[in-house]
Amino acid sequence: LSFYSFAFLPKRAVAMAPRSKASTQVKAKGRPGSKDIKQKEACVAVIASAFPDFADDSSFCEEVAIELLATAVGISSAEGLKDPLQMVLAGREDEDLSGVLAEIFRGLTDAGIIEDRNLVTEDVADQDPAPAATQPVLSEKRFLKTFSKELKNRERAAGAHEVSAEALACLHNWDNTGTGGMRCQVCNFETKDKSYTCEFGCGVRLCGSCWWKWKEKA
Repeated sequence: LSFYSFAFLPKRAVAMAPRSKASTQVKAKGRPGSKDIKQKEACVAVIASAFPDFADDSSFCEEVAIELLATAVGISSAEGLKDPLQMVLAGREDEDLSGVLAEIFRGLTDAGIIEDRNLVTEDVADQDPAPAATQPVLSEKRFLKTFSKELKNRERAAGAHEVSAEALACLHNWDNTGTGGMRCQVCNFETKDKSYTCEFGCGVRLCGSCWWKWKEKA
């Protein structure tokens, strides 16, 4: 074969080594998330604002911020900032120290880096009380046993008792100002002057005898 024949022979393809998945994953993990970056920037800004003497030294403020962020999860009050901020708090008076810690804590809370658990507790306290449990406070079985005599003497024509499931589940705040001339939902006795109801609006209506028995024995 001539030189020109070798020149035009097809070249063998050289296979490229596959890129290691592990190295790809390491690179991906090595990149800090945008949330972490934003938290660090916010923390640096809080530190610089609280300590104007160090505001121009961005690397130092960043070092303090990194130290603070490492323990931020366990901090729930301004006093908890003392340990991670030791290097910048040295030499300060106690009165000045409390003000600085409160300022930093407020700044970190506003930035969402630290959760103010005192506010969470207050929010929970301000919430409306939980609704009454759906499970009956007084079970049907116990109700029938407690008022077996009254239910037995109830007129057949009156039918079954009229106490609702809602009334059985209610904790009751009793009220004795109900209208007279109403029939008791348990014994069907017609009240004369007043009847007993519940301020929670569960719809229960009793005569004095059944009310006392419910309150004391049910």
